[in-house]
Amino acid sequence: MLRSGPLILLTALTLGASSHFEYRHITLFWQGQPILAEVASSSAARSKGLMGRKSLAQDQGMLFAQDTLQIMCFWMKNTPLALSIAFLSDEGEVLAVAEMAPMSLDRHCSPVPVRYALEMPGGWFSAHGVEAGSRLSGAAFHL
Repeated sequence: MLRSGPLILLTALTLGASSHFEYRHITLFWQGQPILAEVASSSAARSKGLMGRKSLAQDQGMLFAQDTLQIMCFWMKNTPLALSIAFLSDEGEVLAVAEMAPMSLDRHCSPVPVRYALEMPGGWFSAHGVEAGSRLSGAAFHL
């Protein structure tokens, strides 16, 4: 759902009988540890995201990818999972991390225009020592 001001991306449902999206998967890495990420790169896929998802594997997430730099904002409408989100530079540097409560309409926005945001299970980034200034790697990033 778009609102005036920054783009709002809905955190949303990916797999399931009613889903019309087949997300491609890529592997990202944090200090050699693989992260399996579903990629939401179309406007419709980014809007749907993880909405309705009831579970997510511990090292699995969703990478939201855009063609242009912009402020990215997320909320948790219709998302029953607690999630963590990291806003990433083109080089995979973590610019900010936020915890997102299930079903919340609170907005979580990137501090600067970005192309990438990675959602993981709630608490994942803090449990793995990922914070602003950390760097993820993988083919998704323009190196």
